[in-house]
Amino acid sequence: ELAELPDEQKKTAATKAAVAAHRQVRRDVRPLQKRLRMYRMEEWLLDKIYNIVKKADDREYREAAEAYLDLTIGKAAWPVGIGCGGSMLMEDAIGLHDRFNRNAQVKDISYALNDEVTRKFVQALKRLMNSAQKHWPPQDPSKLAN
Repeated sequence: ELAELPDEQKKTAATKAAVAAHRQVRRDVRPLQKRLRMYRMEEWLLDKIYNIVKKADDREYREAAEAYLDLTIGKAAWPVGIGCGGSMLMEDAIGLHDRFNRNAQVKDISYALNDEVTRKFVQALKRLMNSAQKHWPPQDPSKLAN
């Protein structure tokens, strides 16, 4: 689509930004393709990526977006308590033992997304999912992601 635009429109800032985003996604998704080709991906990460791709392929974009959130931030319970202005520390509010027990039950995925390459291809996957939603919309509008 970007290549077929008229020359006048190619010079606009919006088109230049779209071209730059397209190039970035192509560059960032290459490590994912290489890891898949060489069978060098952690099984839990492969399962989560498969879940996202399968739901996007089925045009269940809302569920694919939820699976993406599960990959990026997980399903761990986020601590709710006194804000920054309070005099009590969050560890005191939650309880030290509760925190360790909760962390033992939930698979920690934050270390994987600390890897710059992995973080970039996961973000590229999200951009590809948004592009697929634009080009192949679902029959039911309730299946659209935001």
